[in-house]
Amino acid sequence: MKVIKKFLLFFIITIIYISSSIFTQPITQIEYNRPFAEVENNIYSMNEEEFSIYLNNLFNPIDQTIPTSHIPPQAISNEQTEYNRTFAEIEKNIYSMNEEEFSVYLNNIFNPTEQPSISAPSYIPQPIADDISEEFIDDLKNFDYKSASILPIFTIRKEKYVILGREAFGRPKIGKKGTYDDFGGTRDEEENNPLVTAAREFFEEAILDKSLNLTLEEVLDYIKNNIHMVIANTTKRRKKHVTYIIDFKYYKNDFIQNFYKALNSATQHENLEKNKIAIVRWNAIKEALIEQENNNPVYVSATIINPITNKSYKNQIKLRPYFIVKLKNFFLDKPYKTKNNKKIRFYT
Repeated sequence: MKVIKKFLLFFIITIIYISSSIFTQPITQIEYNRPFAEVENNIYSMNEEEFSIYLNNLFNPIDQTIPTSHIPPQAISNEQTEYNRTFAEIEKNIYSMNEEEFSVYLNNIFNPTEQPSISAPSYIPQPIADDISEEFIDDLKNFDYKSASILPIFTIRKEKYVILGREAFGRPKIGKKGTYDDFGGTRDEEENNPLVTAAREFFEEAILDKSLNLTLEEVLDYIKNNIHMVIANTTKRRKKHVTYIIDFKYYKNDFIQNFYKALNSATQHENLEKNKIAIVRWNAIKEALIEQENNNPVYVSATIINPITNKSYKNQIKLRPYFIVKLKNFFLDKPYKTKNNKKIRFYT
């Protein structure tokens, strides 16, 4: 009850500020920034139950009158069913936001005259960072790789997640078809840079020309500027693979929203290799790999995006065995080597 009372107290204070801006005189930027910062800090300390209560108080306040400009249009309806549906969607959407997007969302609620987009943050190409320089290329110049891939990640409330795709082809007996992997494949004959191979495979399998309206050159540029880590793995049979783990926060919402639309219109084989996408907690993969025994199949809990409704649901998914082979040492914090660029780790 103490938590709820605090939220209600803040809500009343906020209403006073809003009312003063509408019926008396505009709130100064300093006066606005102070309560907004306090709200933002408090919300990030809430658990899901507390946050659900806070949202309910925000959009359905007790004995308070809020100007209709501060209420989503659907929530103004007299029909309780319509309100419940709106509230559920709001709550679900908020839990999918990272901190930057959530900050913008709060700003829209308490300062509705400004309406920056939160669903499609634009990426502005940046100059290639210092650590993505010649030494980055040189470190892998003599690494005779056979394949390369992209593992897209993003963070929500300090929790890291990855996006995986389900393999549409391959023989189930060797553990490929129906399992989940990152986005990648074998190098083409003319390719001698794993970054080029990884970007091309990501561009093809994620159908980025349609799902994000990007060119291959733009995808390559984005990857270069958003590398989190590079894993160069050599198996016992001397098979070499390079995985680029990239921060995908700028495009994750659009990609999740548009992937199936792009898939349904695709005709080329390389665009049909993934037939479903799922979001998995980074730590869930790590915990599953720690518990793996005798090379048994690895299953993890995931949020799967339904290809028909584009809605999400929870279920267990099976990781592709080669995904485990190329990244297990990294997830389990095994010893590795580096050269000039410390973002590149070599595992054997």
